[in-house]
Amino acid sequence: MRRMTKTSRPPAASSRSMAAALLATGALTALVGAAAAEGAVAEHVRNSGPPLRGEHTLQLEELWRLDLESEALLLGMIGDVAEGPDGNLYLLDRQTAEVHVFSSAGEHLRALSRQGEGPGETRRPRQLLFLADGTLGIVESSPGRIVRLGLDGIPAGEIVPGGEEAAQGMRLLWRAAARGDALVGCTEALQPGQGSFRRVRSLDRLAPDGAILATYLESAQERDMANFKWNEAEDYFVHQGGFALGPDGYVYAAPERDRYRIDVYAPDGERIRTIERADFERVKRTAAEREQADAGMRMVINGREIEKEIADYEPCIYQLRVDSHGRLWVTHSRSVR
Repeated sequence: MRRMTKTSRPPAASSRSMAAALLATGALTALVGAAAAEGAVAEHVRNSGPPLRGEHTLQLEELWRLDLESEALLLGMIGDVAEGPDGNLYLLDRQTAEVHVFSSAGEHLRALSRQGEGPGETRRPRQLLFLADGTLGIVESSPGRIVRLGLDGIPAGEIVPGGEEAAQGMRLLWRAAARGDALVGCTEALQPGQGSFRRVRSLDRLAPDGAILATYLESAQERDMANFKWNEAEDYFVHQGGFALGPDGYVYAAPERDRYRIDVYAPDGERIRTIERADFERVKRTAAEREQADAGMRMVINGREIEKEIADYEPCIYQLRVDSHGRLWVTHSRSVR
């Protein structure tokens, strides 16, 4: 069990809800900072030294276990898990493009969606989320969209980031977050040129119809196809884990790969706070870890394998999450070890 620090906010609603969050996200470290408390105003928060309220160890309790050898159920690759408004657990199988529904006691209830291009179907699902109208959203990277289903599996349309105009171009959807009426998505628009292409990534607040209401972060890169080389450090953007949506509609994002920095945005897109840990020591990869990172990434364009440059250090921040009490939890490169 890894150690965790926590803020002075009220305790979590139940050990069960905390256990579910930890099961889905791995080891987390709660952010400490009095300036992040309700009503406080601070433009720049610098945290350092030992946690304000010490370190606490949380003991998780296993509620149930799925025994695939005794179940008449075939699972491929589980890519995401989410707890629905009905209390059931929804597991995304990225290999079969199905969503399996389990009761809170572990009973398999049904399977939703399937692989295909018809209503309610996907081919490359990445993530699950529940939308403001109670429907289940399945995030598909390409074409970038959120496929909507009723909890009974009936198709309920789709959300295309950027609207119908974006649907005609090359726009990917890497990750999304929904909380109450708020919907945030991390997209990538590809603009091909003569022997090159332009890639524009952005983190946006989306309307229910996919229209962009506000942009929090944007990154544009020009790539020469003849001399293209993939650089892991330069390729970083917040879709790799570094953004979260709070219950108040505020957006938290880690804009830099090699720095412990979190920017906080109001719903309208204004940055209201930056949180840093200047004393955070980055984790340097061993030779074996660099080889593993290299083996996990292979890019082929027009039949040519692209040369890669693997970073010497792990990303500082892996994941952000905000619980129902407004506490920000951070998975960083040391907490996962």
